[in-house]
Amino acid sequence: MKIEIADIKPYLESLNEKEKDKLIARLLAKNRAELEAIYFQKVASKDDLEDLFADVKAEIEGAMNVYINYGTLQKNLAKGIQKATQAINRYKAIDRRPEKEGELIMHMLEIIFTEFGNELGTCWTVFDFRVAQAVSKVVTIVTRKIHADYRMDFEDKINGYIQRLKAVASHNDVIYNLPDKICY
Repeated sequence: MKIEIADIKPYLESLNEKEKDKLIARLLAKNRAELEAIYFQKVASKDDLEDLFADVKAEIEGAMNVYINYGTLQKNLAKGIQKATQAINRYKAIDRRPEKEGELIMHMLEIIFTEFGNELGTCWTVFDFRVAQAVSKVVTIVTRKIHADYRMDFEDKINGYIQRLKAVASHNDVIYNLPDKICY
């Protein structure tokens, strides 16, 4: 039996304000993402949102460096990319500005290409695949979702990342399907 909201609507309408508040608090306590979204959209100031942006940047840096100490480096970096992407997606649910999402992805890519660029093109293709997914995501954001004024900030670095990926790992389908460069 599938239960819909309409099935419990009479019950919800019969609740007084105090009972509704308790119900909402209980439901939000179980769903951290919704609690954060409501807080940052309705309660927090712009400074709090900027602090969250800085915290997510720090979380990305931590995710990219936490997996270096054990196992195969490329596989661990792929896990770090996945964890960093989850942090970016949580931020995206709160702040829906695509240029901020693009900045976070570019921050992650900057770390990857400056500190771990030599690990691209190895036999552990999961790392190449995750990097290519991140580049593909930022290409989509820059070419389709943000205003043309912001594109110039991203374009040169993205084109450099695409060229580097295609030079070392173009055998991967995701990398092969990337454009040769994006143009303003």
